[in-house]
Amino acid sequence: MRTFLTQIKHSKHGMSHNPVYKRWVNMLHRCYNPKREKYARYGARGIKVCRSWHTFENFYNDMGASYKDGLTLDRIDNNGDYCPENCKWANAAEQTRNRSNSLSFIYKGELLPVIEISHLTGIPYRTLAYRVSKGFTAEEVYSLKPIRRKLQTA
Repeated sequence: MRTFLTQIKHSKHGMSHNPVYKRWVNMLHRCYNPKREKYARYGARGIKVCRSWHTFENFYNDMGASYKDGLTLDRIDNNGDYCPENCKWANAAEQTRNRSNSLSFIYKGELLPVIEISHLTGIPYRTLAYRVSKGFTAEEVYSLKPIRRKLQTA
């Protein structure tokens, strides 16, 4: 795959300074360059880029028009590959909600990331995350008053 990554430098499309191009290059490195820090969370997990997106022009045709400044490429299914059906542009808050290690809990019958529950309830994220991680009941998690539990000793 080394030759595939080296082809990036030799493309002639005149868009190497475009932010969409930079997102494309980073996507390829996450999936195919074991020397990159994020490779362990992408390529090493088997996340690939669809064949069509191995050329920037195809990626740009599929994703370029919907790009806005400040957005990053987000996979809808966190375990799926990079392809038109599984990708969208997202801001930092949306990206956080879609992370594989995002803490989630049931709120009004729906499993939601704790960060989103924090926005909906006004309860600080750290308070909710602590309560969820400690196994508090739903009533305790959403309580607006401080909860003090006695530590049980063995």
